Amino acid sequence: MTNPFRDDLMVQQQIDGPWQHMVGVIMLNQTGRKPVKMVLPEFLYWFPTPCALLKTDENFVKSIIKPLGMMNVRYQRLVKMSQDFLAWEATMLQCYMVLANMVQIVMKYFLSITIA
Repeated sequence: MTNPFRDDLMVQQQIDGPWQHMVGVIMLNQTGRKPVKMVLPEFLYWFPTPCALLKTDENFVKSIIKPLGMMNVRYQRLVKMSQDFLAWEATMLQCYMVLANMVQIVMKYFLSITIA
């Protein structure tokens, strides 16, 4: 069992990264902050990444989020958001790779001008 989040800080101040932030937002939908501060630390203990969540048995995930209510809807939203997040990360990685390749080409060009 993990410790609940601190009551004197917002949920968003106690998480790490954009995926965990979105998990917190989904958990706070139609739910007060106090129950979320009890459930979210355990959730993030078991599922620190979107891949960890997507590889886990649905019933286990639902057993953790059940105290927040709407566990079926919440589970579906968490899964969809995690899939979208991973697709977005892959797209961003491809963009960075293209950008890095372009930087290499430009650097080679400028080095060839400087040397010549």
